[in-house]
Amino acid sequence: MKLAKYYSHLNGWEYLQVHKPRLWQEIKEVIESVDASQCRTKVSKEKTRRGEQLYSPIALNPKFREGFRARGWQESRVSYWVTDDEKLIRKTMHWNAEEQEAAIKIARFRRSDPPRAERSGGCVFTARRPSSAGYWPW
Repeated sequence: MKLAKYYSHLNGWEYLQVHKPRLWQEIKEVIESVDASQCRTKVSKEKTRRGEQLYSPIALNPKFREGFRARGWQESRVSYWVTDDEKLIRKTMHWNAEEQEAAIKIARFRRSDPPRAERSGGCVFTARRPSSAGYWPW
């Protein structure tokens, strides 16, 4: 598999380039190690593509998981409330869900927007195992 495009959520790619280039190198190695041709197992049911063989996310995910685990990575899941205010997200993302929701609703009320907040659907990101000191190495 090759990396054709990327989306840098909250400038994550730029952060890796500057502060953690070895982690970015590992990520690229895992992507390049996946043989996507083996994962073309999904048969399209769409009207215009009926019967066409597509890449199956269910088949691809274990390939990525194996590659990361072989390099000592483990999965971590985090759920949080989201808003379009980037500074507020950065401030609240480590708070518990109730505190996040309250802060986002208060901030929106102050901006005279309708109070609205949405809970994200189980954001997933993969992280390296903790160091011997028991904390994440970055």
